Order: sequence, then structure tokens, then C-alpha cells
Amino acid sequence: MGTITRSFANLMTATGPNAIADGTIVNADINASAGIEASKLTGLSSDFVLLATTDASSSASVSFDGYFSSTYKNYVIYYSYMIPSSSSLPRLRFRRSNADVTASHYWSAGPGYYRSSSSSDHNSIAQSNADSINIVNQNMSTTTSDGGISGFITILDPLQTSSYKVAITQNGSRDTNNWYGTQVAIQLRDSTSALSGISFFYSSGNIASGNFKLYGIK
Repeated sequence: MGTITRSFANLMTATGPNAIADGTIVNADINASAGIEASKLTGLSSDFVLLATTDASSSASVSFDGYFSSTYKNYVIYYSYMIPSSSSLPRLRFRRSNADVTASHYWSAGPGYYRSSSSSDHNSIAQSNADSINIVNQNMSTTTSDGGISGFITILDPLQTSSYKVAITQNGSRDTNNWYGTQVAIQLRDSTSALSGISFFYSSGNIASGNFKLYGIK
């Protein structure tokens, strides 16, 4: 039997007998377990990046803190199926230096609408000098299939120090009888100091379950 020999140099060069021609590798050629790091790739957008994620489970609150940086101008948090352990109001607070801001300087305003089995109407929301923000006006159902509340909040330039901080949230939610759609504009008017994070919680009881994802936007 003949013996085929190939030099190591031949195997490693672009012109060797085992060389892969340019433009011939397709996605199916790459094993799903390859685990290629994004840092090894070029041309990927870094303008919208997942920074942190957490799942609530009988949690008194869910907080993100320390993720704001000069890398990103604005931030978005998606909160999915945030269900209370007891029927109560979903709320949020901004954070500074790893602590909730509890001073009574939160303001909010926005339109809301609801639909029951027999009627529909508006359900606007507004607060002034409150110690937290109600992101809807009604207590959430504790039934998992009702879905609690889901939505997103955009936090606008939390590190700037010239103006009071602003955020906007949109969500859909369910109490025991009605389905609600709400949009709330939020301002914290105690200080123009930079924020470090945000917290979600219910007016009483815990967050029984829910998923939360924080993204940075350049």
C-alpha cells in the first residue's frame, strides 16, 4: 500500500491540499457547540446590548444598579409577566449609589385605557410629589394565566447632571376583571444628580415571578 505524506506547512497554508477555498464555508458547517466569542467577530452592532437579566421568584423587589456607564446614552428594561404574590400596585423607584430614592419628589402623567367584557374607557394616571411611581392605576391579578403586567421602560441619559431625570414606560396589564394599556412619563425632581439604577416592586407582598432584561443603547 502506498503512503501519502503531506507536510505540516502544506496543511497550514492557503494553497495546501486541505485548504478551504474563500467563500465556501456556510452556517451549517459551524457546529452549534463551537461557542465562538463575539469578540472574535467583526461587523457586529454594539449599539443595543443586553447588560443584565434576572428572574424574580418571591422577590421583595428587583433592582438593577451599577450598569449605567459612559458607553451607553440611554437604557431600556423589558419586564415580562411580573405577577404579584398579593393583589397590589406595581411600582418603581430610581436608584443612586446602590439605594432607592425614596424622597417624595416623583411626578408622573400619562394616558391609560381599559377593556372589560362589556365596556371600555380611559384610565389616565398622574402623580405629584410621590415617594414612588405607580406604573398602572389598578391592583394586579395574582393569577399566573392573567399575566400580571408586562412592558418596557426607557431611561433617558441617567448620567447627565444638568436636568431632572426622565423615563417613559408602556405596558399591558390585567386585574381580576379588566385588561389595561398604559403609558406613563416619569420625572424625579429632587436633584439633577446622576442615577445608578432602578427598582421594581409591588405596593404590598412580593413579586411572585417575572423576567427582567436591561439593555444599553448608544
